[in-house]
Amino acid sequence: MIPLRSESCSMAALQWRRGIRCLSCGPSMSWQPKGAQPGHFATGKTSDRRVQPMKAALTAEAAEKAQRYNKSMSSQMGWENSNPYEYHPERGLYYHEVTGNLICGSQPQSREDIERLHSQESVTNIVNLQEDKDFGYWGVDFHSYASRARELGMFLDRRPIVDFDGESLRRSLPAIVRTLEGALSAGGRVYIHCTAGLGRAPAACIAWMYWFGNRQLDEAYSELTQIRPCGPRRDAIRAATYDLLDGRGWHEFHSLPQDAWAFLSEADRQRLQERLLKQS
Repeated sequence: MIPLRSESCSMAALQWRRGIRCLSCGPSMSWQPKGAQPGHFATGKTSDRRVQPMKAALTAEAAEKAQRYNKSMSSQMGWENSNPYEYHPERGLYYHEVTGNLICGSQPQSREDIERLHSQESVTNIVNLQEDKDFGYWGVDFHSYASRARELGMFLDRRPIVDFDGESLRRSLPAIVRTLEGALSAGGRVYIHCTAGLGRAPAACIAWMYWFGNRQLDEAYSELTQIRPCGPRRDAIRAATYDLLDGRGWHEFHSLPQDAWAFLSEADRQRLQERLLKQS
């Protein structure tokens, strides 16, 4: 197991950086530790991106599978126009640096992807939000992926969330954000992913930015989606905030106004952090 990165992870060190770099190349189980062309790093334009192309061409069967997935994702997430909210597995890893030590992206599909995250991006922690059926659909050998992560001394934490399911996301966010905060505050460099990196993973990043990054919800949402074009479920983050701070029942949240729990006072944020970290 390799040591965690030594640089300070104070909240000041984790604050938003405007000159962001876009990078590339879905029960808890843990192992302890529009612009640039492909192959280039973005320089200041938050919509720039870089992807690492896969060696294999996309077969007709794989293309049909991706098309079905994107159609289902667009419909179930309520996106009127799926572009650019689409997953293209043949392009390989597609990810963006959200803060200095938090990276949000698509699923690693091979041992080589894990090696790339470790060697090129200095990732020490992987947070995987996928269900087993996600691996099956895309033909990803998770056990091989996990084995390589262990061999490299990386921490791997699985926190499965049902794809496209706002209530599953709502239930899962507190534990995931607690995992992110623990890794980041210890000096880790975290890669969090679902399948496409367009729903579950960015929602978790936004929740962390909202709860621990001294931002209001819409500010955090806007900042992340300017870096990484995506459309995560805002209401699931509000609902998870409500669950942590409001004494009323689960279903009563749905009768509240759309801006309820989209804002936190300093006292409420402190109370949320204490309550969340106390659960660990």
